[in-house]
Amino acid sequence: YDVKDGDFYNVVFTFDKSSEALIEDVCSTIKKLGFNYTVYDHSKRNMREVQIIGSKKRLYELFYDGLKIEKAKAPDKRLPNWVLNLPRELLVEVLKGLIAGDGTIYASRERGGFIQISSTSKILIEQLQLIFALLGLKTRTYIRIHKGSTGVKKSGEVVETRHDVWSIVIEGKREVKKALELGLAPPGLEAKLAEAAEVKDHYHPLRTKTDTVKTVEPIPYNGYVYDIYLERVHVFYAGSGVLVHNCQDWDLRYFFYYGFMPDGMGIKTSVARAAQRAEVAVLHSVKVLAAAQTNFSGGEGFYNYLVFLAPYVRGLSYDSVKQLMQMMFYELTQIYVARGGQPVFSNIQITPGVPKLWEDVPIVARGRIGPDKYGEYEDEVRTLYRALNEVALQGDYWGKPFNFPKLENGIVPELFNSEYDEEWLLAHKVVAKFGTPYFDNMMPEYRGYGKGVSCYQCCAYNFVDTPDSDPEFEEKLYFVGGRHFSMGSWQVVTINLPRVAYKSRGEDARLYEEVKKLMEVCVDVFKTKYQWMKLMIENNRIPFATQRPRDPVTGERGPPPVNFEELVWTIGIVGMNEMVQYHTGYQLHESDEAVRVAVRVILEMKSYLRELEEKSGFKLALARTPAESCAQRLAVCDLIDPEFREAARKVVKGDLEAAERLLATGERDVPIYYSNGTHVYVGARIPLLERARVENKFFPILNGGNMFHIWLGEASSDPEALYRFTKRIATQTQIGYFAYTKDLTICEDCNRVSGGLNSYCLECGSTRVRWWSRVTGYYQEVKGWNRAKRHEFFERYRVSIT
Repeated sequence: YDVKDGDFYNVVFTFDKSSEALIEDVCSTIKKLGFNYTVYDHSKRNMREVQIIGSKKRLYELFYDGLKIEKAKAPDKRLPNWVLNLPRELLVEVLKGLIAGDGTIYASRERGGFIQISSTSKILIEQLQLIFALLGLKTRTYIRIHKGSTGVKKSGEVVETRHDVWSIVIEGKREVKKALELGLAPPGLEAKLAEAAEVKDHYHPLRTKTDTVKTVEPIPYNGYVYDIYLERVHVFYAGSGVLVHNCQDWDLRYFFYYGFMPDGMGIKTSVARAAQRAEVAVLHSVKVLAAAQTNFSGGEGFYNYLVFLAPYVRGLSYDSVKQLMQMMFYELTQIYVARGGQPVFSNIQITPGVPKLWEDVPIVARGRIGPDKYGEYEDEVRTLYRALNEVALQGDYWGKPFNFPKLENGIVPELFNSEYDEEWLLAHKVVAKFGTPYFDNMMPEYRGYGKGVSCYQCCAYNFVDTPDSDPEFEEKLYFVGGRHFSMGSWQVVTINLPRVAYKSRGEDARLYEEVKKLMEVCVDVFKTKYQWMKLMIENNRIPFATQRPRDPVTGERGPPPVNFEELVWTIGIVGMNEMVQYHTGYQLHESDEAVRVAVRVILEMKSYLRELEEKSGFKLALARTPAESCAQRLAVCDLIDPEFREAARKVVKGDLEAAERLLATGERDVPIYYSNGTHVYVGARIPLLERARVENKFFPILNGGNMFHIWLGEASSDPEALYRFTKRIATQTQIGYFAYTKDLTICEDCNRVSGGLNSYCLECGSTRVRWWSRVTGYYQEVKGWNRAKRHEFFERYRVSIT
């Protein structure tokens, strides 16, 4: 009731005198809480209102201090964040109060039956949209715009008294009936809602009104689409907020056993049994990632892709296998089904042979388990690996690299020796030409290779499943009862580390304290996300992830493809370099003391992460965030905040002078940024091995993922030299994930692709050229990056490897 009928200055509720049941409900509720109240009946003064005024101090403290209800005027009223975490039955009670106050229940032949809630607060209506959707109710929203003079003078100033009114409507017999069944009728209005649920649908002009497009005009892209940040705290949400999951790594065996059901229910789309032929198996793998875009906002991929695919290609010629790999590349780069019209952010983990862990595991293919073992398909895996890399080396019709799927080359002890030199050298030929492959190094002891399964996903998030962390590990390994590996992330929330340093003012203890406070904020975000996703799952809003197809042998329902309780919650970090620069006066590459402070902060965070896991019950991970946009966004937030502006000016990277000029005009896409994760400043002119010495210290601690970048400066690299350097990284450092980035120039006239950054085409001389490079975790045209990433691109210190 307070969100609608509460007064900004006192705890006052105002109702129409005829609303006897509502008045009685408010009075009895206040009484149950142990507070006093006074009822004023203004009808004696020819007014129809009844006011209930609670005992000011105690009730005021309960509402605004205890329940954290914002003291906002009508256009800014909103539900407090804790309301969004309420269980279903209490959410219904909140909605009943809003319907009682700002709502109307209609039941007439002329207008049909519907429920309408109106408010001058746009954000309140948006919150209601989400809540109704999660309760399974369809809604419509519209706005009534007040034009002309809307102000009156108060204390010599013009104060706006009339505002645009936003409305949300539940209409149609079916939806109103669902609202009745949910119990959304406020006290005394049960009969009215029941009547509305029986009225025949009638669509009056307001509901059937169509809009006409008068003009279509381009608007400038400001670089921000999915990022949402908490005011003042500046914790950055990666992905698309709290509505969908972030990253997911799928177990391909699931679909090779149960088949493919793209809508998750089999009602709206055709249902396919498990693939029987190699071509269908590859197509199903592609379509799984496309269908899952409705449920996941981050990267998606397959663990052990070639090993699980191998049983399907036995007996095929090499040309046929190569054609299958070519089809896979083209399919994944030509299906524009992701947000805004883009390919799926896809990746596949590949190895040149069968890892030892899988040698004695029965295959899953064609709707059956076994009798063959994966170890019997070593030749097929090697064939697939060679074919895939040859297609990647060739590129597309123009000779451009395939930017998806990301090729995650798994470096494991038994497959990283002279027996596989030919395969590894071929992979490094792709590196030398395009720079597209990635290397998932499982050689360091902390990776725990051989004890479980792990993969790097998206832009370098690491997911792990082991017998120590999962009592069902063996059953999943052998696909017992359809159990399988489900690795992914619910949500990533990034902490602005430089601001932690600004607030700490050089004090170590305060530095640790501030970062722990922000970790607690991250967990609060996770709790909200968890409640939302519980409602989404309960109301079957993500059917692909929750589908339970029938077992092709027993006919019983199998487990869902995603085990939600196994997904991790990731706390990301950005700007460690700038944090220690402000705190110690030195950047990471300038002082071992700066490195010591950085390592200590990460260790403190890792230790506190375990405490938060125990308190929250969530599986938490600490990671370096890809930060394609938040490295810029957080730097901008600090630079425009008067409290932190001067501190930020001392450490932000990029063109500060140009950024401040643009900010003065209202532009937010400006060329300043913080360093990625725990990375050394990209422009630091230090030897590559020195940078590796600094950055490799953080890999064992950041269990949620990290990445080491090697920016290549030569137009044509030597594959053998690159392979030698890969061996050095894999066997002599703690670096768990790395990639070589090669800049490319693509001609718009003759389509020639050449290495390096050229102002004209080396083939035809045209100046109509485009530059491609790795933005952070994937290749993209440089022109499409935000100003900060473009500036960083030119500051990168590139090296030659010989």
